[in-house]
Amino acid sequence: MNGYRRDTLLDAGQQRNGVIELFLDNHRLSWQQNVERRLRRPDQASNGPVMPQEHPWEVTSVGNFSSALWSEDKSFIRLWYCAVGSASQSKANHISLAYAESGDGLKWEKPMMEHVAFGDTRATNLVLGPQTNPHGTCILLNQHNDDPKEKYLAYFDSYPAQRQNAPSHPSRGTYTVTSPDGLHWTPTLGTPAISSKSDTQQSVVWMPNHGQYTAFMRGTTSVNEPFKRFEQQRIRYVRSAWSDDFVNWSPAIELLRADEQDGNPDTQFHEFSVTKRGDQYIALVGMMRISQLLPSKTYITLEEATCDVQLMSSRDGTNWHRVADRQVFMPVDQPGPADYDHRHATTQNPLARNGELDESGLYTKGARSKVQIGNITRPVVYHMLGANLLFDDEKVYIFHGATNRWRKEGHSYCLHLSTLPRDRFQAIKPRRLAQPGIVETKPLYFRSDGDLVVNADASLGQLTVELTDFHGQVIPGFEESHSIAMTTDSYDHPMRWQSPSGTVGLNDASTQLKADPVSGAYPAIRVRFYLRQAWLYAVQWPLDEVALR
Repeated sequence: MNGYRRDTLLDAGQQRNGVIELFLDNHRLSWQQNVERRLRRPDQASNGPVMPQEHPWEVTSVGNFSSALWSEDKSFIRLWYCAVGSASQSKANHISLAYAESGDGLKWEKPMMEHVAFGDTRATNLVLGPQTNPHGTCILLNQHNDDPKEKYLAYFDSYPAQRQNAPSHPSRGTYTVTSPDGLHWTPTLGTPAISSKSDTQQSVVWMPNHGQYTAFMRGTTSVNEPFKRFEQQRIRYVRSAWSDDFVNWSPAIELLRADEQDGNPDTQFHEFSVTKRGDQYIALVGMMRISQLLPSKTYITLEEATCDVQLMSSRDGTNWHRVADRQVFMPVDQPGPADYDHRHATTQNPLARNGELDESGLYTKGARSKVQIGNITRPVVYHMLGANLLFDDEKVYIFHGATNRWRKEGHSYCLHLSTLPRDRFQAIKPRRLAQPGIVETKPLYFRSDGDLVVNADASLGQLTVELTDFHGQVIPGFEESHSIAMTTDSYDHPMRWQSPSGTVGLNDASTQLKADPVSGAYPAIRVRFYLRQAWLYAVQWPLDEVALR
């Protein structure tokens, strides 16, 4: 199957007659002068967690992993999130997949159902229980067939030791389940997919040009060869695998690994969450920055680390580009998910012993202890990314887990929401404000039935455009001097040019050049942007199928 199928539940925005271009790479750009790229960091949607820990199956963490889709009528957000409860109450392991709904991403309703119990509690909002032990579940729409019983697909990691009498990999691995409604999943314990440890957020994306799903997972090497800097240090990297039917998967390959510029081996890729937007793939990359290696009875080594977020982009899901020269997209120095007070530390946790906290709220003896909510604000030290981004006409929704506890204290995550103005991941802006920044595209093939629609902030200056033919000759009537300047801050500004009969747009330039009598294709056009104290974020343009190859 090679046709394009759009995952409509990622985008609640209006259908637009154009392909979105985010300019996260130079794929469609031919020439740039006096410009630089600047990431726009997301805004926190609230001052703290957006979902309370109110049930026994949520007492340890809520939302450290999550996956979100719009409802079919686009009126509310459906969220599947990791809920970590008490092992003693579940009488087994304590990791489940829970479900909630929200109209704005801030206030959530958790529908109580009776088909998945937690211990002796029958009515829960769980859709996969602790017996399944799902880690980092990714939910997506079925794109390979129209079977109503398999409308929703899920992909998760799990541990064989916590799945008694369940189909399992020889060691750790990933599993798949399907559902007609996102609530009732079969088979309950999952079907084995890819072997090997991937105990973080999974991300699966449909690749329409290839007619297959790509799963992005974490991989781990056993030792840090060949450097031997730390004899037993683990290295985390990104791997991927493919499937046409969500059942039969290719062998996994190594896709990406942090390099020397990142600071490898002390900086590693912790998560890789991918979303398709236009004909580009956006990856939020968790950058795990290790500061200490601690002795541990459970692990060979226990890393103490922070985790901020960078961006990558790709056109095919295989070759990835580092956005904005590796600028940090989501830092870790923001207010934390809760305020913890060292005066309320307790050793009720059986893993805690001899724990002492100093006045800064940090452990002085390295013991693990449970810390109750109190009054001392501590910054986020770790972001755990959701499986995907959501879009509407106004913003981008980024659901993520966050914690301000160090690992030796025992991470406890809360669900956070950060947002961006729609499609404003990165700006192209003038480097020297005294002269315009100029960005020229490669020759592009457009249909004759669409507009050039710009997402930019030109409120302090202006943005103008001229159009040229394949060879760079300006098309008469579409000179920059005829361009009606954009001087506003807008997500959807259609560019126009003055003409004797009124105003004209991109479609008029396409028809003016006339279609090829044999192929029917219109000649290629270069688009040249002039930025005078203006920030260009994205465009929508009616690219012909030839341009998408």
